[in-house]
Amino acid sequence: MAKFERWYGLDNLLHGSRPARAAVSTYRPVQFRFTKLTGEPVDRSSLGEITFKSSTGFITSLPPGTGSLQLQATRTVPDNDGLTVKEMYFTVQDVDVEGNNVVNRSQTKFVPNTTRVVDVPLLFFDASVRARDALFRFGVRGKLVLEYPNGRTRTLELDKEGFVSLPGLPRGQYHLSVDGPGLKLVQPVAMSKSQVVDLKMFTWLDVAVVLLTGLGVAVLLVLVGRRKLRHRSVPDSGAEARDPEVLAPGPELFDWRAPGHLQEGLVDAPAEAGDAGAGEREAARARQAEREAEREVAKVHEAVQRAVRERAAARAREAEHEVAKVREAVQRAAGERAAKEGDSAEVARADRAERFQHTDTSSTLLLQLKELPPQPGDVFVRGDLARAWRVPAPKGSPCPSVTDVDVLEETQP
Repeated sequence: MAKFERWYGLDNLLHGSRPARAAVSTYRPVQFRFTKLTGEPVDRSSLGEITFKSSTGFITSLPPGTGSLQLQATRTVPDNDGLTVKEMYFTVQDVDVEGNNVVNRSQTKFVPNTTRVVDVPLLFFDASVRARDALFRFGVRGKLVLEYPNGRTRTLELDKEGFVSLPGLPRGQYHLSVDGPGLKLVQPVAMSKSQVVDLKMFTWLDVAVVLLTGLGVAVLLVLVGRRKLRHRSVPDSGAEARDPEVLAPGPELFDWRAPGHLQEGLVDAPAEAGDAGAGEREAARARQAEREAEREVAKVHEAVQRAVRERAAARAREAEHEVAKVREAVQRAAGERAAKEGDSAEVARADRAERFQHTDTSSTLLLQLKELPPQPGDVFVRGDLARAWRVPAPKGSPCPSVTDVDVLEETQP
């Protein structure tokens, strides 16, 4: 089928320079077949709406229950040479099944101008479910409740081993639970491949075992606690003999000097005095334990402080050693530098003396001094008369004058 799109070159037709051209697009019917990844065909009635996208970005869809569609096969576009016919291609974007897309976007691509039947593989997967007891791992009988991604539920019967097969589930997120003799637990399952699902269930047997175990632990704790309390209530004669505070009677104990060996007001029952004595002994033992703990803490604190002082002294010795090394290196470098500077000064002084050995007059000496400014205290000797001059420090001038040059010694040769 052809469809007129538009005219090109109508202005040229009016002026008579070039003929006008019509752009026409062609459409082809395309049929679709849907299969699982195993090659098994899928009924079109079980699928929802199917969406396609053209090479130009145009989106079109195939309604549910329809197996073929008219799609644009070619289009006419202008270029430098006039008009050119180009083929169109389409990609499958979405195939809706139970609220999920069961294709990978743009994976299936076809050209309507050359393809009349398109096979579209759909992502359907198989699952095997086994319901097990959470603690004892035996199979659980009952019913499996399967919830689809769109919220629809489906109930299947489990066999005596707790197995059930779920063939051809569309890709998506599902929720599984067992309706049986126990607590109902919901387990999410992502169907992105064929898999075996191990579904756990807390049966009433598990609940009873957990409750009985907890009850037994509680009874055991109560019995152990009562036994410890009974042992603590029995006085320790050896501890009493060793603890002076236990031996020292308080004002609430028996006063052996009183008539009848009892204080006034403590004549009701000897058992009460015995209980008070046991309490005093417990308090004395607690105070003794507290003192021992304080002594241990003091020992640990002293050991820590001693270790800190030893560590600080070691670090101080290391620092002094490093400082001595640095000071020695600085002194050695300073000595070497002074020796080099002394040698350089002697060489410069000898060079200046050599330059002034053959001068004849003081004026010539002054000229030489201007060329090479001497240092104060340099001595220069004229070779012909063995005359020597000492250069004084300059007086406001960078170079001494002729009158500033002192004759140290003059001898005839």
